[in-house]
Amino acid sequence: MSRQSFETLDAAQNWLDRILLKINTTSGITGISDSQKQERIRADLYSLQPAPQPMGCFEAEEHTPDNYGTINVDYNNYSVPEGLVGSSVLARVYSGHIAIYHQGRRVADHVRLEGKGGWSMQLEHYLGTFLRKPGALDNSTAMRQVPAELAELYRVHFCPDRQREFIRFMMYARDNGIMQSRITAAARSLRLNGVRHMTADHLKVELDSMLETDMSENDADTIASVSCLYIHPRQQRASIEEHAVTTLDSLTAVLCSHPKLHAGNINN
Repeated sequence: MSRQSFETLDAAQNWLDRILLKINTTSGITGISDSQKQERIRADLYSLQPAPQPMGCFEAEEHTPDNYGTINVDYNNYSVPEGLVGSSVLARVYSGHIAIYHQGRRVADHVRLEGKGGWSMQLEHYLGTFLRKPGALDNSTAMRQVPAELAELYRVHFCPDRQREFIRFMMYARDNGIMQSRITAAARSLRLNGVRHMTADHLKVELDSMLETDMSENDADTIASVSCLYIHPRQQRASIEEHAVTTLDSLTAVLCSHPKLHAGNINN
């Protein structure tokens, strides 16, 4: 059974999985039953040695980003950080995504587009340009492609008079490895706490608070795992107390590493 066209890549993958399952579970050889074939396949798989390193199935292509800060792969454009315009980058083209490298460092990831003439533009790749020309942000392709919740945050609280504040905050998030989903989670938390007019400082404080909460929960999980071990009660108490001191020291270090911010400084 052969088939050459599919509506989506997922449909093609599902069809391939079904065909391979049928091939691997049906003998089709005189004198060898289906169960015998399956047993032989299991024996072969058991005998395989692990690969010495991860093996990626991709095509490698060298590109030079154009003046729009994009590279063209199979007639679709994908953005790179704006500082790489005119430089040489390497694109690893996988079946479902594209990873872009510069001098051995991974600088961009994109979902691979289907069809032709598409544009995948990531906002963080153009923040320097938007800081110089904030008026271009609203109607940009990069802004139209951010998640709807982040676009709403910008539209409600920063547009049209505080674009630069939003752009600088997004630069802060990019430079500190803060994902867009984390930003929108912080915005939801602020709304639940009654903050009606959000600023970049509100978001930074909330993100710091979320980070400290995560660290505290991780420490609590560690304490719980220690206390569940069978130890003499006296030793157990001493271990928990020692861990609690370490936890407090860690939290103190975290708090001291950030500017002192108080709830009273936030205007609701």
